[in-house]
Amino acid sequence: MSNTVGAPPAPSADFGGRPPRLLLVDDERVIHVVFGELLTGTGLELVAVSSAEEALARLQKETFDLAIVDKNLPGMSGLDLMRVLSSVQVNLRFIVITGFSSVDSAVEALQLGAIDYLLKPFGDLETVAAKIRKALTRVAGEQAARLAQGAGSLEPTRRINAALIPLMDAYERLAKLASASPDEDAALAPARDALLRARNILLGQGGTKT
Repeated sequence: MSNTVGAPPAPSADFGGRPPRLLLVDDERVIHVVFGELLTGTGLELVAVSSAEEALARLQKETFDLAIVDKNLPGMSGLDLMRVLSSVQVNLRFIVITGFSSVDSAVEALQLGAIDYLLKPFGDLETVAAKIRKALTRVAGEQAARLAQGAGSLEPTRRINAALIPLMDAYERLAKLASASPDEDAALAPARDALLRARNILLGQGGTKT
């Protein structure tokens, strides 16, 4: 059965004014208790589940910033779960809990988005807390970079559309003048053609007609 522990006293500015959300997947109830006590009052929201199936069910309807996954879960392994969770939430990052560390599993975990390892039994809880803080700092940085990249990709289109407005206004004014007589139409045709070419060049760079 899943439960939510460590209700945040205040939102975090690094995560858009909301508390960072952690998903803990471990079949040992004592691990749920340890993390719940460790993170209470830290401003983090922890959702603890005991199986891969519960984790998948939660991620189908909720978003998390960091998942802390036991590598040796019963049934589906922690690494297999990470692979599935990554397909559901592409940018999800992980910390892997394991009773032993091996080079092969560490490399595979890193390829699946793991940021760090936690070794059982936990000797120093401050080290655990520090690794979680470090992981969340990285996640916040990645989220900020994605937001900045998204804003940057929109900026050229905004500039192009802004340039199109006066250009098309000028074209419409020329069209009105040209309609007054055939002579004016012939005289203004080159200017209108130049404006249309400029419009097409701008649209070819990614603008949209406004």
